[in-house]
Amino acid sequence: KDDLTALQDKEDGNTAFRKGDLDTAIQSFTKALLWCAADDTKAILFCNRAAALQKRHDFKLAIADCTRALGIDPTYVKAWQRRAQCWTALGKAAAAAADMAASIDASARTLSLDILACEPPRSSPERPLRLNPYLQHASCKVQLACDELQGRHIIACEPVHAGEVLVTESALVAFLLPRWTTARCSWCLQDSSNLIPCLDCSQEMYCSLECQSRAQTQYHHIECRSDSLVNLLPTVRLALRLAVSASCATAQTDVEAVVDASETVAGCLCVPTPNIRGCSSDGIFGSDYRAVTSLDHHLDERPPAFGDFVQYAVQAQVAAKIAAGHGVDVTAEEIFVHINRLRTNVYAVTALLNDKITDSVTQEKIALAVYPTCSMLNHSCRPNTILQYGGRSLTIRASEDISTGSAVMNCYGPHAGHMSSQTRREILQEQYFFDCRCTACERPDDAREANLRCPVDSCTGLLTRVSNSQLNCINCSAVYSADKMQSELKLATDFLTRARHELEVSDNVETIDRCIEMLLRARAMRRALLHQNDRQIALVENVLSQAYNRIGMHEKSWSHFFCSLNILEHHFRPSDVEMGYEYTKAAQLCLNCGEPRRQQARHYVERAKVVFSCTLGSGHPVMEELGLLAELC
Repeated sequence: KDDLTALQDKEDGNTAFRKGDLDTAIQSFTKALLWCAADDTKAILFCNRAAALQKRHDFKLAIADCTRALGIDPTYVKAWQRRAQCWTALGKAAAAAADMAASIDASARTLSLDILACEPPRSSPERPLRLNPYLQHASCKVQLACDELQGRHIIACEPVHAGEVLVTESALVAFLLPRWTTARCSWCLQDSSNLIPCLDCSQEMYCSLECQSRAQTQYHHIECRSDSLVNLLPTVRLALRLAVSASCATAQTDVEAVVDASETVAGCLCVPTPNIRGCSSDGIFGSDYRAVTSLDHHLDERPPAFGDFVQYAVQAQVAAKIAAGHGVDVTAEEIFVHINRLRTNVYAVTALLNDKITDSVTQEKIALAVYPTCSMLNHSCRPNTILQYGGRSLTIRASEDISTGSAVMNCYGPHAGHMSSQTRREILQEQYFFDCRCTACERPDDAREANLRCPVDSCTGLLTRVSNSQLNCINCSAVYSADKMQSELKLATDFLTRARHELEVSDNVETIDRCIEMLLRARAMRRALLHQNDRQIALVENVLSQAYNRIGMHEKSWSHFFCSLNILEHHFRPSDVEMGYEYTKAAQLCLNCGEPRRQQARHYVERAKVVFSCTLGSGHPVMEELGLLAELC
């Protein structure tokens, strides 16, 4: 803890609050709570954050923070009064009256409401309709299989329809990346504006006392106050949590235990698999520590590079010493093996965030986690499933129909919509140690993936590199300088980067006009040098669309976005979730154009609904947003 740092963050929060920047104020008060040791200052910080939340109309969260402040100091009059105001805003007259009465009696010592009752409910993850008795957290429509070519993998044991949930699994262990400490709960990984800190260290924050207790039970009793942990790699910290969880026999998951295999599951065609590694003698693959120890570590055939090997070994020793200092018997060798298992089996938990400039949805990595059942899925660069994270929970649903006996495939990262087959194969070979032979990699790359084109207007040929400094056109045989073309592309990227930065910090019309000039130059240069369907062109068209939209030139905004949309449709399938977000944005831009494009807006809303109902499910919040958008059409 560091009270000086806490006081500086507190002052930053007060300054932001006075300016009306409520989000920054909330974030600053949260950072201050992370570092604060003094109870009287904590009470003030909770009350200050409650003020910002109240002004933002997040009344339930403000009530929770007022309650936390009163838990520290029951005589804190301002906290009683602020909580009463929030109850009034929610129409809870009796609760408001009780708090106002308590504020008059400065010696009041009892709280009228428990803190946990004030927190917003979490939505439960969607689960398969019929749970598999032999593959924990999976649907009865899939089962574990194994052969010499594919190793362990999951197949459909009966027809699967697009949109069906196939697996819903909570992380056995997880590690929130440090940059998200003041924005997300360290246990459940959910975002929250009123986190509470660990009482004894500045490493973790939680959204509730329940999450704090669960983290403390599983791993944080080892990590708390261990300064040397800060220097450990995220994978090492995750490996330590795995080992500690097993040693303490406290590894917990958030979904129900595996179905008793002796039960009769009506119509279930899946079978036990006792001969497959990681399964019990009854043929059950459980999402537990035994399943983790069955995951490949590749130390025999693919040991890490020497430098990584030494770093892993040294950090494993440090982690084991930390565990030993708390009476937990975990060896450095055990942690080292886990580190190498995580090289190829860890999942990067992601959250969907909006790009302020392009209004596009992007995925940001927020945590690392272990999902034993999901780790059984093999890779495809064009998978037939989609992953959906909800805090610690991972839901996998079919993105297309899957026939009986076909493999259920996940994408390990390199997707055919984002990069060429050569690049994907290189990444997969380096990180996962296999040469990808999926259908997307077996076919020749489309021309759109070979991005440099001949600058001659009358020629549509692509360029191939014949030396480090020379490029030749495959059509007209013209010769070009590789350095000159790369220099031109870098200049275009510089224009785009400068324009995006200025658009992010300013709404001034003159600034936006200047940005549009830079973007048009970048667009012209990229169109002259890159294939017409290159995604770099789509990006500059998208930013241009948003720039024109901000100054009310809606038809121009739509025309540039339409160009971007056409390019993206060459890279993604119509059913891919990426296209769902693009269709939603298309509908919004068409509505901005008014009556002439209202029918187009309805068309794109319907296309987005089809995509999201299949990939995210009918109960996802985005479906409600689309319903509201449809009403405007």
